[in-house]
Amino acid sequence: MRQAIHIFKKDARALWLEVLLLLALAALLGWTETHFAGAAGVAELLVILAVNYVIARVVHAEVIPGHNQFWLTRPYRWKSLLGAKLLFVLVFVNIPIFAAQCYMIVAEGFSFTQSLPGLIWSQVLMVVCVSLPATCLASLTAGLMPFLLSEFIMVGAAFISDAMLVRASRSSFLGALQAGPGAIEWVRDSLGLVVVTCFALFVLRLQYKTRQTEIGTRWAIGGAVVAAIVFLCTPWTLAMGVQSALSKQAFDGSSLNVGLESVSKSVFPPNPVGAVSLPIAVKGTPASQELEVDALSITLVAADGQTWNSGYVAPIELEGGAKSDPAETLADGILHVDPAFLNSEGARPVTVHAKLYLTSFGDPHSVTVPIQPQPVNALDGLRCAVGFFHQFSCQSIFRWPRRRVYAKTGEDGVESYIRTISYSPFPATLGFNPIEGHSFPTRPDATQATVTTKAPLSYFQIEREIPGVSLADFTIDAKRRALRPPPLPTSSPSEPARRDR
Repeated sequence: MRQAIHIFKKDARALWLEVLLLLALAALLGWTETHFAGAAGVAELLVILAVNYVIARVVHAEVIPGHNQFWLTRPYRWKSLLGAKLLFVLVFVNIPIFAAQCYMIVAEGFSFTQSLPGLIWSQVLMVVCVSLPATCLASLTAGLMPFLLSEFIMVGAAFISDAMLVRASRSSFLGALQAGPGAIEWVRDSLGLVVVTCFALFVLRLQYKTRQTEIGTRWAIGGAVVAAIVFLCTPWTLAMGVQSALSKQAFDGSSLNVGLESVSKSVFPPNPVGAVSLPIAVKGTPASQELEVDALSITLVAADGQTWNSGYVAPIELEGGAKSDPAETLADGILHVDPAFLNSEGARPVTVHAKLYLTSFGDPHSVTVPIQPQPVNALDGLRCAVGFFHQFSCQSIFRWPRRRVYAKTGEDGVESYIRTISYSPFPATLGFNPIEGHSFPTRPDATQATVTTKAPLSYFQIEREIPGVSLADFTIDAKRRALRPPPLPTSSPSEPARRDR
């Protein structure tokens, strides 16, 4: 322990200028987030760069790769050396960010008691997602340039992979290539993060104990490959199963009726050629609850036995349900049907096998707050005020509430809600800028707003069969015909023409 403290003090004296720079940038991050949000993204980028630079500098003070390091003659015990480096990162990297986030809580008027779980979890995420991987990478490199080059390659590979996933066609075995429900992506992210953390800890210990950099590098690359495989191949069924296990109560889906609405309600993509859009209506929702269709899987069965499966599709919620009829939920499933199947079976009736993954919301809580420039406390840690163009804006710190958030202005105002939501049970998401905000439309003369939140109660799935569906009735041409105004009446040929007088 004494040797670890000695190394820690030595590093603090040698790197005081780098530490001072990081402290200044952390203070800048806290100030921009609370006073000049437009520059918060730039401040966050500077802090990320400074964090990686400081971590690399302190690890490279006793470089691990090689056999001619001066510190081997001391000798330093590997546990003391590793402990000193981790202590330095904790004190001079994580604590300044912690202090900046504490300042954000106080400056924005959030309740410190309610924000404490998110504050602690935010620091845990920073350690395992930023500090630990950067320390591991620095232990595998002999200098700052190899470290920065390695990070550049990793970040570039991540951006290229993300772009390829966006452009890739649907794959039956890669979960990341299927448009599943974004609200449960936290399951796949968490699994990948666990893999990265375990491999980073193992490699870091291996490097300081044995200094076998070649072996450590192989393990690090293997860990990255395993994490990528877990991220790409985790099926949505597994994520949905994990989410279903977190249900607060059971839901009996046998009473729900599933059918198709008119194609006039469909929402087609920008390039609708070859797309089939099925507006699905789920009816029979209990009066005290609302439903959200998180994902659906459609199988089309033709009369001759041909089948086509959509995989998982993230549906588009249509007007209805919570806004007009709480007992009905409307969701549009956009299907890019195989052209051969569509050409052969488009004009003939097919059977639609629909598997729907749903979430029920209930347990509403409401509060009425004034619409004013100064933020006021609402529900679930939200602080709301008037925003740009007189919009009603609400903010939350560390994460948006794990509930549906509604806002209604005026007695006859239209109630709207934020559709972006995550079902993650964790109290924070990764990020140096923890404040998240959303705006609601409002009337210019509104003086108060009613904020309502509803909690997710149950995650479940149902399967229904809809026979006799003609795919040709759900194409973009069918929608154009449905929305085309009726022809104007014409005079009968036998009717004598009127003369102007």
